[in-house]
Amino acid sequence: HSFFAPGPYPPNYEPYPFSDAAGYDISAQFAMIGQGLMNKDYVDKPLFSGLLVLLHLLGGQSYFPVINWQTALIAILPAILYLTGKKLHSRGAGVAAALLMIFREINTIGATLWILSSSTRVMMSEPLTMLGIGFFVFFLVLWGKAPRRDFHWLAAAGGTLGLTTLARHNPWLLIPVALTLIFIVEWKHWRKWLL
Repeated sequence: HSFFAPGPYPPNYEPYPFSDAAGYDISAQFAMIGQGLMNKDYVDKPLFSGLLVLLHLLGGQSYFPVINWQTALIAILPAILYLTGKKLHSRGAGVAAALLMIFREINTIGATLWILSSSTRVMMSEPLTMLGIGFFVFFLVLWGKAPRRDFHWLAAAGGTLGLTTLARHNPWLLIPVALTLIFIVEWKHWRKWLL
């Protein structure tokens, strides 16, 4: 259990979402009964609430199956980091990046009793944001390897970043970084950079 998933509580002895996690889950529950996300009211993180709808369809209303599906989805991230490290440097760099991500998540889960944190074991939007940023960086690296030939990877990176901003607002801060990188790579072809 943690701050965002206290419990277990009777009668079924499961943790229940609390605080921000409860808000995301309530938004998804409205959609599950056909009333749209948050009863068609303002939704701060619509991509994550929509993902919770899908996870509830797969795992039912019990907390642990839903969280297990979320964890299985986020388990793609070490593979993405491996592929990114391999493209940037070598297999060893890819393995190191993947292992660092795995150890980070193990430590975050282990520390949830002492530190207010978000891991794949709670209904929070940070793990989905990590996955989105992982894909964004991977697509940007693929584009950077052959920028004039692989323009579709840049479009995929932009689309992924746009979707990720629907899970959290922090990825907006990556736009200047991406534009600077594009300018550095395409400075000789400024018309293409502007596009």
